[in-house]
Amino acid sequence: MVVQLNQKNTDEMTAQETVSRLLRMLENQEPMLEFSQQQYFSPIYSREWYKTQVVRRTFDLLGYSWASCPDFWAIPLILIFCLLLILSAILVYFLPPLHRFFVHRLPENPLVHIDFAQREITFWQNQKCIQKIELGLPSSLMYKQQPLCFSVNNKLIKLNIYDKNSKGHLLWQMETAVLFGKTEAKFLQQIDDLTGKMAKKLNLTLFYEKTSV
Repeated sequence: MVVQLNQKNTDEMTAQETVSRLLRMLENQEPMLEFSQQQYFSPIYSREWYKTQVVRRTFDLLGYSWASCPDFWAIPLILIFCLLLILSAILVYFLPPLHRFFVHRLPENPLVHIDFAQREITFWQNQKCIQKIELGLPSSLMYKQQPLCFSVNNKLIKLNIYDKNSKGHLLWQMETAVLFGKTEAKFLQQIDDLTGKMAKKLNLTLFYEKTSV
């Protein structure tokens, strides 16, 4: 049995239900697994969903800007850009008319198909395979957990896999609670168990990167 969590029913299934179902599949020794890359607690296109996307994209742009800083002399320019970005994000966050302008489309959300027997992972979109990766000795899983909107109670989790060429691929990204909500400790433990069992079944080394405010 393969569970498909596509874009259509993402807003009908909470992140907690998703993790629980995937855990049951692993415990039942299912030969393959399919899950969507993005998971949300708030219904898509709701006001809270837009706010969360503003926060997500701001963090992504801040991280990209800082990582792409080539020289020391460029740091002041990057700091100015980051300040303007934060001010703009705050403005968009509190003004609903700007939500659709800033978040003008849904994030790309391919289905991720994991075949444990073949140790292959494929990405599907619009019923077409858009990418296939093979796992080798250098392959590993990277589990990243960071505060969402500087909240220690609400976290953004990313699960990346590195193929045999040490190239990273995003498998999953999700919030652990509604914006400014509080995450259940049991839910965080379920996510840890899920990633641990996936790594064990794929025979991969699992690395953790957890940050807090």
